[in-house]
This record gives sequence, C-alpha cells and structure tokens, in this order.
Amino acid sequence: MYLHRRGISCIHPYTNPWPTRCQQGYTRFVPPNVDIEDLIDANEIAKLLDLAQRNTVSLYQKRYPDMPRPVIDLGPGRPRLWLRPELEEWARETGRLA
Repeated sequence: MYLHRRGISCIHPYTNPWPTRCQQGYTRFVPPNVDIEDLIDANEIAKLLDLAQRNTVSLYQKRYPDMPRPVIDLGPGRPRLWLRPELEEWARETGRLA
C-alpha cells in the first residue's frame, strides 16, 4: 500500500481490481458502485433458489466454487450480502433458478 502526501491510499495497479489513476503510476482503490436495491441476504437467496433453509446457502458456497461470492462480508456472525443480478445469472446458467 502506498500513501501519498495528500492522504489518498494507493496500491500497486496490478493488485487493484478497480483502478483509478493516482500519481506515480499507482492506483487508488475505488470500490464498484452498487445499487442497494440489488443487495440480498441469505434468506432471499434461499427463496430465489427454492432452498429449505438459509443455512443451505453456506453449503452451496462450499459445494459450488463458481457461485458468486458476497460483495459485503462483515465477518463471522455478521450479515453477508450478495448482488441479486449476479446470483440470478448464475442460477439461470446452472439451471437452479426456481
């Protein structure tokens, strides 16, 4: 990580998935814009995939490595949120859409 004199955190361009130019060839970390209406939790995923319990979502994450990962994960015991469009696309491609 690189911190330049204006206090903007910069990281090397090869490690930043969302590059924005910063001085000296480094890039500033800028997360993607997300519409909050597209964020869903494990309960909504269970409904979308017609699963019996929300705990099954964790099992799906382990069983299917191509399943989209949460965009927000605050750690153990805290909510995880996924993007609905990514999950719907994955479910259609794999034939799991209920």
